[in-house]
Amino acid sequence: MLYAITIWPAFVWIIPGALTLFYRRPNKRSWTAWTPVLVWIAFVLTFSEEPWMVVRGWQPAPKRPATGIRVVTLNCASSSEAAAEVWSWKPDVVFFQESPSEDDLRVLARRWFGASGSVLSGPDCSIVANGKLDELGRAGFETNRAIARWTRAGFSPVTVVSLRMDPPTFRLDYLNPDCWRDYAKDRHDRRFELAEIWKQASSVASTDPIILGGDCNTPPDPGTFAPISGSLRDAFTVAGRGWPGTAHNTYAFARIDQIWVSRGIRPVCAWTKKTVYSDHRMVVADLVDASDDAWNVSLK
Repeated sequence: MLYAITIWPAFVWIIPGALTLFYRRPNKRSWTAWTPVLVWIAFVLTFSEEPWMVVRGWQPAPKRPATGIRVVTLNCASSSEAAAEVWSWKPDVVFFQESPSEDDLRVLARRWFGASGSVLSGPDCSIVANGKLDELGRAGFETNRAIARWTRAGFSPVTVVSLRMDPPTFRLDYLNPDCWRDYAKDRHDRRFELAEIWKQASSVASTDPIILGGDCNTPPDPGTFAPISGSLRDAFTVAGRGWPGTAHNTYAFARIDQIWVSRGIRPVCAWTKKTVYSDHRMVVADLVDASDDAWNVSLK
């Protein structure tokens, strides 16, 4: 039931708190009058990830690892122009959702990577990579996922997953019990959906490390992501810099586009980038082998 609250970023809840304080300005000479303000500030700093990521973004960003993998995920809104925007970041692996056609993706793969470019195209989710993509099972034909083993000279094989989960419930009639029930069902269904995707991906991955990314259509709510949180880490939580929101593109309120990695992979840096032709921002992440001591990056 609490998903009706946790689906919103934590910083949102400072708004009703600020409104309640608006009618009673604190007395500058009274510390007790300022207590609610301090409590709300403490709440945001404790439960909201955004302030810490923004502060981290003020620090000098680490250089792109010479031996690492750059991954991008973007909901293209079915636009090949949006997909083409990804190339400015010179990625190795790209996850697309609301993907352009397979023909359009093959054109992009040849333009970006030449003969070494590969495409796994599904009805909704697709993967484009510099290297070989071997489809695992019938993943490429599922509507909400594309799963492949990516291999490239000089890199260990990696299982890569592009996903797009069902759109969320959006209701504001909190005085209606059905609203809370709808949100609870939405969270349950999304957790089941993610569990099914993870079951398939982990069963075919064998000993490969796993990179999973896409449009989750929900912020990283702990209950929703319980099926994968014990095995994967959210790259932006570990190494994100700057504002993490991805939707809507113009006013990136919610962080619904994410990249998760298994423990064999270490996020070095992650950031979002505003797009021109999509209604989502893209997420970019630099990743290295967890055993690579040459990139001793703090995970705090």
